[in-house]
Amino acid sequence: MELRKSREKINAIDKELTSLLNSRFAIMKEIGEYKKAKGLPVFDKVREDEVLDRVCKVSEPEYEAEIVRIFKEIIAYGKSIQEKVN
Repeated sequence: MELRKSREKINAIDKELTSLLNSRFAIMKEIGEYKKAKGLPVFDKVREDEVLDRVCKVSEPEYEAEIVRIFKEIIAYGKSIQEKVN
């Protein structure tokens, strides 16, 4: 393993992750606007459980716990974005 090349790969992945998170959060804002217009609550436990179940199915078993923790944070930030909708 060459450290420099590995770090370059990490940097590329980080760029892709950031782009995907920006897209996800923009959609979360749209969902927040829809929920507000329809008088729906931001919190949806069934949906959150579905997301976590789905990521568990595609995670490498070795990293499943870490990925679940990360997605719980992503979900929390998504709820925060929805709550800020005016």
